[in-house]
Amino acid sequence: MPYRLALPLAIAALWTLTACDDGASSTAPPGDAALDPEPEPAPEPEAEPAGCVPDRDVWMTEARPRVSTWCGACHGETPQFGAPYGLLDYDALLAGPDGERPLDRLVETLRDGSMPPPAQPQPTGADRAALLDWASCGENQGDPGEGPLPGGFDVDRPLLDAPDGPPPGTDFFELRADDFVVDPGMRNHYECFTFAAPIDTPRLIRRVETIVDDARVLHHTVLIPGGEGREPGENGPCANDNPLNLIYAWAPGQGPLHFPEGGIHLAPGERLTLQIHYNNAAGHPDVADASGVRIHHGPVTADAPIYDMLAFGPAVFRVAPRSVGQATGYCVLPQDTTVFASFPHMHEAGVAFAQTIRRADGSEEQLIDLQGWSFDSQYLYSTPVELSAGDIVTTTCTFRNLDDDVLRSGTATEDEMCFNFAYVTPPLAGRYCNRPELHEPSPYAAGRCAAARAEDLDPPRISGAYSMGAAPMLTGGPWPADGVWALSGIDMVFSDFDVGVAVLDPDASQVSGFGLLWLEGDRITMDALVDLYLTDGLLAFDQTVNISVGGTRTAIDEAGTVSLAGDCGDIEGDAVDIAYQTDAEGGFRMIVRASQGIELAIDLYFTPL
Repeated sequence: MPYRLALPLAIAALWTLTACDDGASSTAPPGDAALDPEPEPAPEPEAEPAGCVPDRDVWMTEARPRVSTWCGACHGETPQFGAPYGLLDYDALLAGPDGERPLDRLVETLRDGSMPPPAQPQPTGADRAALLDWASCGENQGDPGEGPLPGGFDVDRPLLDAPDGPPPGTDFFELRADDFVVDPGMRNHYECFTFAAPIDTPRLIRRVETIVDDARVLHHTVLIPGGEGREPGENGPCANDNPLNLIYAWAPGQGPLHFPEGGIHLAPGERLTLQIHYNNAAGHPDVADASGVRIHHGPVTADAPIYDMLAFGPAVFRVAPRSVGQATGYCVLPQDTTVFASFPHMHEAGVAFAQTIRRADGSEEQLIDLQGWSFDSQYLYSTPVELSAGDIVTTTCTFRNLDDDVLRSGTATEDEMCFNFAYVTPPLAGRYCNRPELHEPSPYAAGRCAAARAEDLDPPRISGAYSMGAAPMLTGGPWPADGVWALSGIDMVFSDFDVGVAVLDPDASQVSGFGLLWLEGDRITMDALVDLYLTDGLLAFDQTVNISVGGTRTAIDEAGTVSLAGDCGDIEGDAVDIAYQTDAEGGFRMIVRASQGIELAIDLYFTPL
């Protein structure tokens, strides 16, 4: 079924599965019931004061010095780190239509506590309140207490600290952009530069620090192992670079990544990709940036601890339109390990991030708690904690979906993620951990496009198998008779069991599910719920996916294709082609295909109910 539903399976980023129900997804930990939070209505934004013209004299004597102190690092006379404008010119603050002036944005960020970014020095509550009172002409009084205003950024762990210099006895090399041209007005551009590690013997990365060339446009940097199809020396817009596989991330205010002992293993010639986020919204001309990273490395010794990245968190979730919802994932530790630092990651709809540890004796402790998430303020935090085999790490992200569409997990900025990229030692066998225990099947629940009272049909649960090779070619045949059909078989065919973050074990992995198919004249509706349990024998990907779509048949080719005008689910408004096959025993078969690095075919068999 080569259409957009096609289970967009981004295994390079784990499971980015297109599903059709509208609720926020939550999977229960071992032994617990599922906890699906009730969606809360999204708050209406407060109206900005219209036409406020704050006092110019107070600006010169009191407000401007405060803005210079607390905002000037980015919004100074020369804006830096992607800031679109400065905040030190009174007349420029008032330029533009009411509600869209820099002054109005200043009021908004002062009120919600989102600026300055948490890695920058923070104003006292009194300073913040005084600025808010001035900038809003007294209409929005601030909290005179200490710390950010309610709703502002708050985290219970300190930023990862690093000494001023590298570890003794280390060498270094640099990976830098080659005078990359950042055109005026270029916003939110991600450019990826690929290199080969210039070393002759295996080494340990002991320290990584960002080299800032043109601070006016540099927003953040990420160092990723691998090349994602680029040769060393090549660069281009970032596309499929694996977000579950990184070495280092930096944003203004973040210090170096520094391991007091040991480090991350690096092989000779290993490919490394430098991702740089540029923002030239201020329109600076003639920008040719050479920012990058400096990597300090030392020898591999028998007693040096080896660190690697481990991603905790749910890979697939959904948040209903115009609501607040949560996504929760669970990792059962397969071995003892120690967490050194954490890099929480969500996108622009994130509100809060929390991780707890449940020990074998039932006690719980907080790994990290972050309220007032900001997509522009992502940092490394010091989270030293020892984890034991059997401990359950629970990752919970809270999202506010202000759109009229379902918010889904995915790799694009407009999608969402919920991960803690943690540095651990010793490393685990895989880079992702989410419920590596025996799969607990879900009951059938009808999707959006299913017929009324579909649950009453009580479709049987069908188990399937995984295989590797080429997807089967379907041969068409006479279109089957009208009626209700039940799923009678399900097979999943991978082009390769090496999915980047793990090598799947097909014998230990499981697939099962329910499915119903309604055929009525030219009307076609399919509703299937598929439980996926994929494992490499140690770690597991465990998700439930609902495929619910419907449409009207517009053409049919008995050689194996039927054309469909989609009007329900993720094919709504699309013209799609479906590969199908009927057989002499009266069965009906169709294939759902996906392709993003790994080719996957889900072969579905139906028989009359």
